[in-house]
Amino acid sequence: MPDGNYMLGELEVTVANGRCLSTSDLVSGKQTLAGSVLSMDRAVANPQTFTCVGSEVLLSVDPQMRGSISTEGLIAAPGGSVVYGDAKTQ
Repeated sequence: MPDGNYMLGELEVTVANGRCLSTSDLVSGKQTLAGSVLSMDRAVANPQTFTCVGSEVLLSVDPQMRGSISTEGLIAAPGGSVVYGDAKTQ
């Protein structure tokens, strides 16, 4: 996302140097994060980069596809998504 001013719902934000900040707070000298400028391709690439595991394994809900990746703390949610947490507290 290029640097500039944008509307995030009813909030005006300023994107600068890869950060999304509240414009009204910038005027008063504060730098309040107001959102993310993370692109979808970067969101998918980050786990692969930091874990050295391919997306077909990371995105799989099939335990056999995950192989040696620890599944402790993973909970399969409706719709095929996977979340971290304790099943007892969900």
